[in-house]
Amino acid sequence: MRSAVRSFATTGVNVALQLSCRWGRESLAQRFARLQSRAVPELPDLTIVAEAFHAALAGRSITTAQAAAPLAVRGTPAELAALAGQRVGSIRRRGKFLLVDLDRDRVIVNPMLTGRFQLAVPGQKWPTKTALVVSFGGRTDAPIDAASWTRGAPWLPGPDAMPEIRYRDPTQMGKVYLLPAGVDRPVPGLLQLAQHHDAEHINPLAAALHQWHLYPIG
Repeated sequence: MRSAVRSFATTGVNVALQLSCRWGRESLAQRFARLQSRAVPELPDLTIVAEAFHAALAGRSITTAQAAAPLAVRGTPAELAALAGQRVGSIRRRGKFLLVDLDRDRVIVNPMLTGRFQLAVPGQKWPTKTALVVSFGGRTDAPIDAASWTRGAPWLPGPDAMPEIRYRDPTQMGKVYLLPAGVDRPVPGLLQLAQHHDAEHINPLAAALHQWHLYPIG
């Protein structure tokens, strides 16, 4: 998926991260150093989003979390408020899901067809149909496991920056699942994906056959 990153284009304060994939060149970044994805769930794009957010946010603690469109969030207001103070351990993609692992809890996003993400600085106007805004504090060091293409990227927030993630979904098809420690909240499709992943890990031949769309008979 790293080969999907084609180039960075910078003009004044405009920063654009260009993609080259089978859907054509796409920009994940908008003006004024904001990083914004196009519609998902195309997996190359979602992988880029996960790697970019991990590079920008791992090691930072959440300061606030606001649900501007509560219908998109599966969880209680108290669970959302409890995200504050928790540090981001990792952000990664699993299938069509974006997984955010915190000190204690986990947040999982299934953007479906119309969900979009944006990495921005506070004070910039929220995009229309913003469903969730999560703000972060500073950090001491960038993650050592950040994707190589993100190192030195012009859109990366500095150590003292206070970045925000905005998730917007015009149709509210996508969902944000809050998974506090000790709370068993189902995430449709995630369990089946995990079982499939485990089966492929145990049986490499099955994984290879599935990759090439070949299936044993009988």
